Amino acid sequence: MNYFISVICLLLLSTYSKAQYLDEMSVKLHQPADLKKDVYLVQNTLEKENPNLYLYISKKDLDHKFDSLRMTIKQPLTSISLYVKLLSVISYIGDGHLTINIDYSKFTASDIAFLKKPTLQHPIYQFNYRVIAHRLFISENLSVDSTIAKGTEILSINDVPAAKLIDSLSHYITSDGYNTTYKEFLMNGGLFAERYRFLYPKREPLNFKLSSNKGTQQITLNAFQKPGYDSSSVALPPHTAYKLLTADSSIAYLKLQTFFNGANYEGYHGIFADIQKRKLKTLIIDLRGNTGGEIGWASSIYSFLIDTPTYFYKLPAEISSAKVTV
Repeated sequence: MNYFISVICLLLLSTYSKAQYLDEMSVKLHQPADLKKDVYLVQNTLEKENPNLYLYISKKDLDHKFDSLRMTIKQPLTSISLYVKLLSVISYIGDGHLTINIDYSKFTASDIAFLKKPTLQHPIYQFNYRVIAHRLFISENLSVDSTIAKGTEILSINDVPAAKLIDSLSHYITSDGYNTTYKEFLMNGGLFAERYRFLYPKREPLNFKLSSNKGTQQITLNAFQKPGYDSSSVALPPHTAYKLLTADSSIAYLKLQTFFNGANYEGYHGIFADIQKRKLKTLIIDLRGNTGGEIGWASSIYSFLIDTPTYFYKLPAEISSAKVTV
């Protein structure tokens, strides 16, 4: 079978205005009839465009999930609420390359500036997380409490056991077939916090029950603002690390964990402007563990590495002629 990447770009029923698009998606309510039309649009698009939609789920079961989703829409919802509901249905299809994307092109400058400060958005972002065998650990502490050590286990968040949270969030992440380890991999790459934020959007304090060699303890996290800059004072896209490796500033290191950076339209310009300013001789690009993502972001990196026009990729003839065989 010739494999293909399926992506649904969801506009989420928004009419652009001078107001911040992010606020509109999070606050503006849409009527059930309009929301159900969007669900039908997603379902019909999948049935028309996906060459093997029922490989891991039967048509009867998938139709039932879409019908059940529509049945739950009895009251007006925000665009983000519909987005979360659709994520759950899409995850059952078993296509790791199938997802729903928010239309970031409509974000205002204020929206983008806010999204670059995740710890300001929601308290869940004050830790980075590591999921191991249905247990949850802190892999990085970004909170104001520096005494919380890396490797501390999270037993519960707001009295919900960690194992239950992990299981719940996994239903909002897509993976190929019946693969569960990839969902865990994506949670460790940042999706645990993101999906938690979508499921529990209120920026109320979060109560964590922790376990470490000091015993168990309870802590409370509140949202706060913290600059997202590295030691070189370069504003970085999400899931990116950039640093100088030598005292004479001749070698730089760039870690790219993904080629999906959402609304960060400043992209990688700041990094390569810093490289040019410092006249660095060597750049090490680390792609280990990179989860892939959008071609546009990968080609953006590529454009900084060439000095003459070059093809980034060419489509095979059967794809460019729209002849896909299954």
